[in-house]
Amino acid sequence: MFIPKVRLLEVKTLKTMLKNTTGKEDNSPTPIDYDHVKLILDESEKYGVKHEVEQTAKVYMERDGMLFVNAYHHAFHDWVK
Repeated sequence: MFIPKVRLLEVKTLKTMLKNTTGKEDNSPTPIDYDHVKLILDESEKYGVKHEVEQTAKVYMERDGMLFVNAYHHAFHDWVK
């Protein structure tokens, strides 16, 4: 059974993200969060939408108050469908 790379990245990112944010009081990004965003941006660069993902994620964080990794995750899925 073939599972696309993007799908695997999404599942791994969400599992680790949930594990790292459980019981976390402040919302400042951890080094692991930065690693996840780097993976998301590396993948988005393959599709040629890295800049768009970065800009959309910034809007999500400022306008909607999304957490760091969530914003990049959602922005990636907005641009890569």
